[in-house]
Order: sequence, then structure tokens, then C-alpha cells
Amino acid sequence: MALYFESFEKSFDFDGRARRSEYWVFQLGNICLGSLCVWLDAVLGLYIPLIGFGPVTVLFLMMVMVPSLSLTVRRFHDYESSGWWWLTFLIPVVGLILQVIFMSVEGTKGPNKYGPDPLASERSDAQG
Repeated sequence: MALYFESFEKSFDFDGRARRSEYWVFQLGNICLGSLCVWLDAVLGLYIPLIGFGPVTVLFLMMVMVPSLSLTVRRFHDYESSGWWWLTFLIPVVGLILQVIFMSVEGTKGPNKYGPDPLASERSDAQG
């Protein structure tokens, strides 16, 4: 759970790198909480069929938008790619496939131009 909230602490940090686990814990948490929000909208009678969700879901999406974007940029940085690659996720269908592929790639071992390896301490513990 701490890993999920770590992304909120780094909401406006578009520099540095992010681990795969940090990314996927946050995204899976968002899927679960987002589903709960959609359910709440439906139960409370707030669901708006025209847009597919209600105000509870809209508030949740607004709350996670910036942390999700900054985390995605830092995830791209982890394997020495520009954060602007996140724009590929906007392509319908293809974007989802690219997201799963890009965000699952192992990061660069050791430091890169975006910062130190976020797994450096774990890697040194495993070797020592």
C-alpha cells in the first residue's frame, strides 16, 4: 500500500526513474479504486449513461491523472527513453498494447542520464 501512495508523494516529480513494481502497483490500485467509484456512482444513482460514469469516478480520475502521468514519464526514464513516449498511449487499442509492453520492460541497470538505478540497493543486497 505504501508503494501506491508513494506515487502521490511524487505527483509533480517528472525527473528521475520509477521501478516496474511502483508503476504496476499504482495502476492496478487505480483499476480497483476506479471500479469501486463506478460502482458507487451506480449505487448512488449518479451514473450518467452518456459518458459512462458519474461524479465520484470523475473526481477519482482527476485525482490520479497527474500522479499517473508523472509516474509513466519516470518509468520511461528508467530504461533511458524520453517521457514524451507516453503520448503513444493515446492511440486507441494500440496505445493499451504499447503501454503493457513499454511499462514491462526492465530498466537500465546502474545509473543513466535520468538518475540512479532505483533498484541499486536491492541489486547490491542480492550480490552481497
